Amino acid sequence: MSNKSKGLLIFLSIFVFVQAVLDIFLAIEQFEDFLNSDTADWIKYISIISCFLVSFLSIKTKKGYFVIVGLAFTLVADYFLLILDEYYVLGISAFIITQAMYFLYIKPKHWKISLVIRFGVFGLVTALLPLAFKVKEASAFFAAFYFINLVMNALDAYISKDKALLMFAIGLTFFVGCDLFVCLYNIKDYVTISSSLIKTILKFGLIGSWVCYIPSQTLISISPLFREKIDSLKTKQCEE
Repeated sequence: MSNKSKGLLIFLSIFVFVQAVLDIFLAIEQFEDFLNSDTADWIKYISIISCFLVSFLSIKTKKGYFVIVGLAFTLVADYFLLILDEYYVLGISAFIITQAMYFLYIKPKHWKISLVIRFGVFGLVTALLPLAFKVKEASAFFAAFYFINLVMNALDAYISKDKALLMFAIGLTFFVGCDLFVCLYNIKDYVTISSSLIKTILKFGLIGSWVCYIPSQTLISISPLFREKIDSLKTKQCEE
């Protein structure tokens, strides 16, 4: 291993370790509430900024630029949804662009079938949401379209059976977990809750969202480097 490769490995190891420590710290903070909300939100946002900056290490890798652009729009989305806590349609729209970039990064061989499933499921959800939950807000439909694409991207990454996409697929899985926790937390906006147990569970939903979110963005940001390494090993094996 060259000195350059060793240096990169050490840097990435430190980055992952710091992100893990930060994730644990934020999980404890959200349970104990020892920081004001603005400070906690900015710490969360800085952790995502660091993922975006680290992703530039993969700018010359195979399709790494799609991940970089995806993380850039993730920053835009989090600025609206986390820092400003408003303009939800714009924030979710940015997340939709992020998933579009990740779709291009994965580029599944069955991409036509994947697109048909995505829009088909969205059409079904569009028909059922107003009937089942009496939802009329535009943000809910944008969120549904975004989440469908996120789940499909995770499935496409796994279905490809490409070991080079494994880290990216795991990152997307944490991403899905994060949004499921967010959905759990937001149930309080649609149902009347009086049970203290349910309220506690909902609080864990908020904590769980960030426990999943930082690992998801960390893995996604470094996944192109992992993909390049696996692809280079495949090339060497073929040459031998």
